[in-house]
Amino acid sequence: MNRETWISDETHVVSIALRALGRAWRRPGRIMAIAGLATAAFVGYRLYVPPAYQAEMHFYLAEGEIADPTHAPRPPRAIREYVFNVALSRDRVEQVMKEYGWSPRYLARDPVTAIDEFREDVTVDVARNYFVYDRRPSDPPRSATVTISLVGTDPEKTAATLRAIGETILQEQRSQRADRLAQARVLLQAELVNARARLKFLRDAIGLLQAESAHARPLEAIDRRTQAAALRIEAGSALDQLIVLERRASDVAFAEAAEVEDLGLQLQLVDESLVALTPPVTPLDLARRALVVFVIVALLTMPVVGAFDDRIYTAADLASRGLPCFGTLERFPGDDAGSYRFRIPARSA
Repeated sequence: MNRETWISDETHVVSIALRALGRAWRRPGRIMAIAGLATAAFVGYRLYVPPAYQAEMHFYLAEGEIADPTHAPRPPRAIREYVFNVALSRDRVEQVMKEYGWSPRYLARDPVTAIDEFREDVTVDVARNYFVYDRRPSDPPRSATVTISLVGTDPEKTAATLRAIGETILQEQRSQRADRLAQARVLLQAELVNARARLKFLRDAIGLLQAESAHARPLEAIDRRTQAAALRIEAGSALDQLIVLERRASDVAFAEAAEVEDLGLQLQLVDESLVALTPPVTPLDLARRALVVFVIVALLTMPVVGAFDDRIYTAADLASRGLPCFGTLERFPGDDAGSYRFRIPARSA
């Protein structure tokens, strides 16, 4: 047997597929049942799953041109953790949920779990975060891109809730920076009062020693002048410290004024979007998708059913099993008399 004869005796894949499909057509009920069950499962799942929408807001977080690196926002290196732990604290999340009606019954029954599940639906992504680097006075303002997304079933409520969350983050950032500057201002004012009082005390002491040295005896006058010289050195240091404190107080006051004018840390809304993850379907769309599912499942089921059908339909089926075939008869009236198909209706009657 040469190579060409051996290849010609092999069964082609196309013929095997056609044979399996032909055998599947003899059992259409099973194919339709499997496709129908799959279609019913798809329709039930699609009706059970509510529509889902994802709202996204893209922010640009940056320092103002006159931002003071000494009073930079904190923590600059953990913006995502800051948003979750500070701006999205439990109290603020609970206020947002009550305001926009997110799971009111669940929130009243188990507020801790309800708030945790809501925070899981909020996603915060930070990109191009230059706050990880320390800023020197000569460096340009730092910036970062913050993306906040929320998944919900109501498109309008989801978008409105996300806007409220973004405004909450912005207000918290402003209030925290303003509080920090206010605390710095109060501390510096207290230090300024002490520094001015000390400088005044030293100057009064120097003046008193100078007055005493003018009417004292020579040795006592020398002692008074020595003490006055030492106090002048200490007064010079106190004056330098006072100048530094006044400069710092001026910087803090300038930063506070900048915060009032929104010239400090800025969180600007760049873009917002609303995407339907699971859009609602009309009855016509559902019928079309069900038809597509039915056809696909039926086409996939046909070769499987035909391949596992081992019943004998033709003479080729006998030959494939090595059984002799003595001939075939065409179907004629009464050829199934006494067969299993004929006996089942007779028993039921």
